[in-house]
Amino acid sequence: MIETLMLKHFAAVAHARSFTIAAKQLNVSQSVVSRSVKRLEELVGATLVERTTRSVAMTPAGEAYYAETRRLLDRLAVATQNARRISQGDAAKLRIAVGPATMAHRIAPGLEAFRERWPKVSVQLLPIHSVIQPEALRSADIDIGIMQFDPSWGQGIEWRVIAREPVRVAVPSSWKIAKPRIQLQDLRDRPWLMPDPEVTPRLHARLLRLCQSVGFEPTVGAMVSDATFAGLLLSCGVGATFVFGGAEYTRHEGIEILSIEGHPEPLLMETVVAWAVGSTSRQIQEFVRCVQDLNVAEE
Repeated sequence: MIETLMLKHFAAVAHARSFTIAAKQLNVSQSVVSRSVKRLEELVGATLVERTTRSVAMTPAGEAYYAETRRLLDRLAVATQNARRISQGDAAKLRIAVGPATMAHRIAPGLEAFRERWPKVSVQLLPIHSVIQPEALRSADIDIGIMQFDPSWGQGIEWRVIAREPVRVAVPSSWKIAKPRIQLQDLRDRPWLMPDPEVTPRLHARLLRLCQSVGFEPTVGAMVSDATFAGLLLSCGVGATFVFGGAEYTRHEGIEILSIEGHPEPLLMETVVAWAVGSTSRQIQEFVRCVQDLNVAEE
């Protein structure tokens, strides 16, 4: 019989592409992981892992089995959390991840309303980047995510839009752009602060395509992944950057926030509240309702 522990061992090896690393992550010996995966292969009736003295690779059968194993383990983790919250009742814990670009006014009223209705639920707010949250939701490492929407999430995530905010541009005041609205191509010869593709690859690609759509490749003055550091660079005149709502920069002197005009389609960034498929506990659904009801999605 295939056991859950075998699947966990195999998934760790498939993810790490290493028996050694997988064993360290699981806090067991390498021989235990190796025997477990070997037994799994015998029960499945197929070679899942190609082993050499220097490397580990998945066979085609192994890649297909890993995809299904990952989904199965994720659903099991979500089901376990659901059962735990049902058992704990009003004393359950809710782990809520908040992306760095999320404005406090988008979640504070909903959080307050939820606490009034569920005063015994322990709410833990975690600063986790939007790019990491979907996988954390699927594996039940968090219960709710509040983040920027990305259409490439794939299966296993449900969400509701709580805000649609215009994409704008922050520029150094020293550039002396004496108008509140610009066209992107007006800044074609200026340096840009772009999101670090190592941290937020999809956001970086989206904003790069946005510049390319109006006929220019942005000259990158710096790659940034932290709003505070970006605000400092803006204040020092290093470059322009895209902002969503702009509230994270209003505390800095020497910065102007400009609206974008002349683009064929509205430039909007959606903020969503998200949860894993199967997360049906009353606490999660009630929090989603509270946050959604107290926000207005701007068209």
